[in-house]
Amino acid sequence: MKFISRIKNYGFVLRPGLPGNKFSGQPPQPGLHVRFKDNEVIVNDENVIKMMLDSSEYENHEFVTSDQEEADKILSTRIETEPRHNILELEHGAIAKNVNPKPAKSLTVDQMKFATQLAKEMAKEMFNEFQKRETQVKPESIKEPESIKEPESIKEPESIEEPDEYIQTEIQKKRGRPKLNK
Repeated sequence: MKFISRIKNYGFVLRPGLPGNKFSGQPPQPGLHVRFKDNEVIVNDENVIKMMLDSSEYENHEFVTSDQEEADKILSTRIETEPRHNILELEHGAIAKNVNPKPAKSLTVDQMKFATQLAKEMAKEMFNEFQKRETQVKPESIKEPESIKEPESIKEPESIEEPDEYIQTEIQKKRGRPKLNK
């Protein structure tokens, strides 16, 4: 029987393992565990199927059988755990071609219908708003721009005053810092 989980790699314990006891000579008993891989597990043992259907995880809807309607919802929204890797071929140190380019994301049919309907409604609203604005603006209220006046005289910036005292340096023929004259 096929079971489908909401969690990608869901695992749970049906029967816990028991450690052995050296003094009493009791051997260890292995536990019974179920691990889902990519939201699915196929179980063939009737006892394990019965234990899974009786478990609290099944009652809490952590996983469902493939016959139930919820299974279709879970499988339709499933995303791969490992992303597709971008593989590039190199020739002489440069990229030659992309072996598996990232596929373009496509919209579902319902999303496309909704988008076109929404675009039509938005276009109608924008057109109505444009018409309202055009009828509100009267030609009398539009004023011609005043002539642009050029300034009569352009003033040149005043000369920058130089400081009275300068710090002069002596060029030395020796290495090191130049001495400052005060």
